[in-house]
Amino acid sequence: MGSIYKMIKMIPLAFLFLSLTIHAQNTIKKEISGIITYDGAPLSNVNILIKNSAKGTSTNNKGVYKIRAKEGDILQFTHINMKAIEVLIEDITTTLNISMKAAKNELDEVIISSKKKNKQTGLYPKKPKKISSGGFTIDTRRTGYSVRYISGEELNLSGISIGRALQGKIASYKLVVDEFGNEYAKLRDTGTLLTVKYAIWVVDGQVYNFAPPIPLENIKEVAVLRSLAGVNRFGSEAVGGAIIINTTVGDFDPVKDVYSEENPYTNKEYYNEDAVAYNLLSSPKSDYIIELESISDSNETFKKYQELLSEHQDKSGFYLNVANSFKLKYNDFENYKRVLLDSEEYSKSNPEELKIIAYLYQQEGFYENALSVYKKIIKLRPKHIQSYRDLINVYIELKQYKKALNTYNYFFNKGLTIEKNGIGDIMTREAEALTSKISKTNLPDEKTLDTRIVFEWSSSEAEFILEFINPQKQVYKIEHTLSDNSSLILDEKLKGYTSREFIIDGDIGGEWLVNLTYYGNKKYAPTYLKTTVFNDWGRSNEIKKTTVFKMTLKDQKTQLFKINTY
Repeated sequence: MGSIYKMIKMIPLAFLFLSLTIHAQNTIKKEISGIITYDGAPLSNVNILIKNSAKGTSTNNKGVYKIRAKEGDILQFTHINMKAIEVLIEDITTTLNISMKAAKNELDEVIISSKKKNKQTGLYPKKPKKISSGGFTIDTRRTGYSVRYISGEELNLSGISIGRALQGKIASYKLVVDEFGNEYAKLRDTGTLLTVKYAIWVVDGQVYNFAPPIPLENIKEVAVLRSLAGVNRFGSEAVGGAIIINTTVGDFDPVKDVYSEENPYTNKEYYNEDAVAYNLLSSPKSDYIIELESISDSNETFKKYQELLSEHQDKSGFYLNVANSFKLKYNDFENYKRVLLDSEEYSKSNPEELKIIAYLYQQEGFYENALSVYKKIIKLRPKHIQSYRDLINVYIELKQYKKALNTYNYFFNKGLTIEKNGIGDIMTREAEALTSKISKTNLPDEKTLDTRIVFEWSSSEAEFILEFINPQKQVYKIEHTLSDNSSLILDEKLKGYTSREFIIDGDIGGEWLVNLTYYGNKKYAPTYLKTTVFNDWGRSNEIKKTTVFKMTLKDQKTQLFKINTY
């Protein structure tokens, strides 16, 4: 990233940001309210506490709560039978409807001693005296550290992988799955959010950084080492702990055709055609939309829209629904933009609602309009990294490359940084492409991509699971939920970004499917998802397509689109 920074620093700073004022974090308390549910039913006696304080409340018998908190506070939601949830309060947070999940009561290495000497029974099988793997042996009688032992029979055999088969078997065990489907295990805290160290996996003496694809029936035993003393033999890579696995075959080798269904080590989760295409989904139309669409003339419809404003002008969804109606029924983009301009005025102080409007402009190629909206957003959220990325990209869409570089310049001069994680990876890739456009040179072949997909969503509270299905119908899931990936969502909020990118290379020719299951955003408004698919990204023949999806139906797996990689 250093060369990019140097190039950016050469551009003079003469830019609209000089008029920006960095607003101090709001210290005024506001009322946060919502309903807490479990399995769709209201949940009473949920404790809601402002983290690191004694201030809190609890839900009533209807699951309803109210609490006063300020931007930057973290609300903790706890219940004796539920998994705890933490939510960071943001500038626009007023409603937090939480769906809780049942907690798993886990005990680790609990021994129940009998009265007879030298005999014991336990919740887990008795540890063997020695555990050997590869070239080392752990003597459980003489170690000065804890060894958690799990026999192959104990594993959760309903899990599709060793990472999932260990869930519920190890206290504080957390499974993290990256965008490529690789599974990482977190055994204990090892530092800050950005320096998390995951456990290594040692299978028959071979060391892996993520869980290798082992058939569960071939696992003889598992030993879990948490302490630094226990993992010292493996060096600094094992600071996050070690999971030792012995197989019944004794010489595990995952180097096979990973795409073959016959391969015993391959991904065994296959797509069962359970997604509904987005264009086949439908939601009930509002009365005002039914009334508007009963009019055959577009201009007469606009007049009727103006009459309805007095009744509905305080609802952001009203403008978005009416604009969509002008697009779909009349193919009238002049009135489409007029309605969105009204929406801009109504939502001028709400960055999430403004972001939706910008998405819709970009989808239709109205980049000047999108630019105007993104300038409003960056004034509202000058510390959010996403604000800068959005502005940079709309300048690129307008081919105003020097203004895009000036935005990077301003970004760095404010002391903000591009880190090698999350949105940092996206911005690094895009900055390299931008410098090549400025210098009129091509990106090196190793930096170009066959297919690049960028997902962006309007609400930071949105929870969903993305599903990529390769031409062999194998499923790769990316979970974006509080219960499964709370640290990622917290990082997104703290840095201010709502975007992810995924790369599909052309090694597997055929049709890929992209599905999404939406779980809501803790409020009553829908989430808008913007996807941008780049084919031949970074090459002279690059093409892209931007599509905006309105996500309203919860727990419904939706097929967003297909990608061909022939």
